[in-house]
Amino acid sequence: MDFTYPKFILFGDSLTQQAFNIKQHGFAAALADDYARKVDILNRGVSGYNSRWLLPLFHRLMEQISSDVLLFIIWVGTNDACLPGSPHHVPLDELKENLHEMVTTLRTNPKTSKTRVLLITPPPIYPDACVHPDVRRSPGVTADYALATLAVAEQFSEDKCVQCLDYHKAVTDSIGLTPMQNEAGYELPLGQLVGFYTDGLHLDWKGYDVLYLKLTSLILESWPEISPKNIPLTVPWWGDLVESLQQ
Repeated sequence: MDFTYPKFILFGDSLTQQAFNIKQHGFAAALADDYARKVDILNRGVSGYNSRWLLPLFHRLMEQISSDVLLFIIWVGTNDACLPGSPHHVPLDELKENLHEMVTTLRTNPKTSKTRVLLITPPPIYPDACVHPDVRRSPGVTADYALATLAVAEQFSEDKCVQCLDYHKAVTDSIGLTPMQNEAGYELPLGQLVGFYTDGLHLDWKGYDVLYLKLTSLILESWPEISPKNIPLTVPWWGDLVESLQQ
């Protein structure tokens, strides 16, 4: 009896690395529960990395990848959007090139030719609440990097295996932020961020809950074949096992 599971791979920075944090309702933990005995949820998040530093790791991962990856999530850009002068900063055009290279590699590699690829935009950030004030960030710049991610996904608009989840918009809508506030920069009462962020950048339970709900809705709408109800158990339910042993 085969005891290997198909896989979802989550690739990104600290927002992905922390996605198994149960206290923060990490979306990877929620997916692991939804897909128990059906899919392995592999977390390849690397805290502090930008797309430039992640790209070589992506190619190393592709060298080892198997043909049973159902979904590959790419969630980068938050660190790229740090302002010039920060070691994390990556120019906007380079981010777009790096994302395009990752998606193209996944879509042209024979092992991942059937893998669904999901880009996620960076969330809005709140510099005054960030724990690393020496790393300069701007809400408006981060919004531009979110738009850049959407633009890369648009280049693959005819490919049904490529989608983009606009998480930046999902969070701003949930908090009640207007587009004008987001583009111009804003001062939001910290009390309004409770539950969404742990520090103005990293996500807390409300933030991850928004992502999880948007992600599962996208899967149902765009790729229903990989929703939990449509993926069989890897090994039989125990009742079926007992019945088979009695025959």
